[in-house]
Amino acid sequence: MVATPEQVAAGRVCSDVIRAQLDELRSFFAFAHLPPRLRSVSAPFGELALRLEEQTTLASFELVEALRLLLLAKDAAVRAVLLSDRVCGPPGTPGPAGSA
Repeated sequence: MVATPEQVAAGRVCSDVIRAQLDELRSFFAFAHLPPRLRSVSAPFGELALRLEEQTTLASFELVEALRLLLLAKDAAVRAVLLSDRVCGPPGTPGPAGSA
């Protein structure tokens, strides 16, 4: 399909670059492979990314940016849990990790 000049001017054309970026970003929201504790942190971000894509009819740079920032937040949340577990131990364990 060839886009009309009006579609291009209105931003209604999704470039191959945007599609490629969306495909790549989408892969980083997978969470089924994670251990249960990290899955519980990561899953809401993946679900939100999916809902955002479902509710957005135009693949745009704004959608790419929204998913990129959501990915940063997800990664930070997972790292926060990992750091907390390393320093304090997982919830329900006595004392910091590595202490006797």
